[in-house]
Amino acid sequence: MKKYCVIGCPIKHSLSPKIFNRAFRRMKISAQYKAIEVEPRNLAKFMRDFRENYAGANVTIPHKEKIIKFLDKLSPSAKAIGAVNVIVNRRGKLVGHNTDIFGAMTALKQEIRCQKLEVRNCKNFLRGKCAIVLGAGGAARSIVYGLKKAGARVTVLNRTLSHAKKLARDFKLSGVGHRGFGILKDFNPAQSNILINVTSVGMWHKKVKSLTLPMTPLPQLKKILRGLKNKPIVMDIIYRPLLTKFLRDAKHAGCRVITGDKMFLAQAAKSFELWTGRKMP
Repeated sequence: MKKYCVIGCPIKHSLSPKIFNRAFRRMKISAQYKAIEVEPRNLAKFMRDFRENYAGANVTIPHKEKIIKFLDKLSPSAKAIGAVNVIVNRRGKLVGHNTDIFGAMTALKQEIRCQKLEVRNCKNFLRGKCAIVLGAGGAARSIVYGLKKAGARVTVLNRTLSHAKKLARDFKLSGVGHRGFGILKDFNPAQSNILINVTSVGMWHKKVKSLTLPMTPLPQLKKILRGLKNKPIVMDIIYRPLLTKFLRDAKHAGCRVITGDKMFLAQAAKSFELWTGRKMP
């Protein structure tokens, strides 16, 4: 029996084991999938015996960039992005892929078609659009890369300015009306047709009475968007909860929203195909 897993920290929220194990059973594939919490300091230790124990894996926060040094080869898109969310063990050779870009762009295409906007060329379906990405981690790299390939002008906003600046430089972002990067407080809704949260802010977590954790990367979003005439499409890559506070605020302000399950399911289906050579049911 082949073994697969998803590694990350935290990882208890992940629905990947339920989805992949059900798909394996449905397709009568002898395989098992589990979630493994790997702290950053233990990543090297976990990867030491990976190729002998696993046929493949999904990789989530905070390992998407640091996992690269443990792999033998990268797909062209993973190399260009500089982040990996899928590992395929090809006869002892570990190959890193990035299916986040496929998942995110699939979710956006579905929503844009729902709005009956003209999409002449799928490769450039965001040409002329302006996108703001909140966050500068591994998932942000994938989404920024996908948005640029689709023709959008992209601005990255992050809590830590230096991280946003590095991502903007890596992908040569020009942004709209400024340098292509900034802090979260720089958010200007008038400069966005698409707004995407790629931070983990708002993800399900244990409630700690003594600690107030942030529930949205933009606390004033509802107020800011409410008076806006041309409202952006708002997307969150978090899928637990399905409707995050970030999306609830956007929805209450009259925006069309894209829940994280759309991206999650599309990237999972691509992962399944890379591992098995078959379409996920």
